[in-house]
Amino acid sequence: MVAGAAEVLLGTSVKIDGLSLGILRPYIKIKGFKVYNPRGFPKGVMIDVPEISVKYDLRALLKKKLHLEDVVFNLKEIDIVKNKDNAVNINSLGPLKNNNKKNTSKKSRKSEPLAIKIDTLRLTIGKLVYKDFSSGGKPSVSVSEINIKNKVYRDISSVRKLAILILAGPIKQAGIKGGAIYGVAAALGTAVLPVGAAAVIIGRDNSTAEFKNSFDNVYNKALNVMKKMGSLKSENKSKGAIRGNIGLTGVAISITKKDNGIIKVNVSARQYVLPKPKIAAGLLHEISEALK
Repeated sequence: MVAGAAEVLLGTSVKIDGLSLGILRPYIKIKGFKVYNPRGFPKGVMIDVPEISVKYDLRALLKKKLHLEDVVFNLKEIDIVKNKDNAVNINSLGPLKNNNKKNTSKKSRKSEPLAIKIDTLRLTIGKLVYKDFSSGGKPSVSVSEINIKNKVYRDISSVRKLAILILAGPIKQAGIKGGAIYGVAAALGTAVLPVGAAAVIIGRDNSTAEFKNSFDNVYNKALNVMKKMGSLKSENKSKGAIRGNIGLTGVAISITKKDNGIIKVNVSARQYVLPKPKIAAGLLHEISEALK
């Protein structure tokens, strides 16, 4: 029921792993809330929220009014995708569609998203992954560690404002610009590990993660990802070394086996002499996805 209502509101597929309702207290807890990419984009999760908790006003709900007194929104990852037609996945979300169109007609005003009142929103966001397929070839992937923790917003009056509050900060922090995607950030005016990774460190030009996996599997997956995302220059399995290019950026992947059986993967990226940590993190993200 909740997932179905969310799909109607957002205009795309939604999955919920678990839902619990308070009996003596008016609260809802949602586990594993995932919003998937709409049609026209690669299959995958667009927004991954491991936990949402809501305290609501029961008397208002009985009057068919949605008044949420306190919302805790722990967002693990946002995956923004620009497809080969330069369309951006988040712009297909129902609450943002009207925001992207300069239409002030009566019909447009009538289609305003669900009116709600949120007294307090406590927002945590891990990372943002940006995938650009607009060149028509291999996608460029970058990762930005957002690390917003328990940021408080008050007096939110619509689903659209809620969506902009959640998305605008990470978009601006990640430095993503251009077209409607920048409009989301402008409208406001204003460390989550890869799946399967035991630890991750982001340095000046590199990202490092440790995986509980076999050396052969990690190496082979990393090699395949390098070939998929860019061009391979050299590889040496005995040394755990892979080198290649993603566009004009040179990347190097180092894979080593630690004494405790953990496989350490280090990815570095530089364009000429300039470090490109987001590209390194993007490549590491794709490796971790391949190891799922």
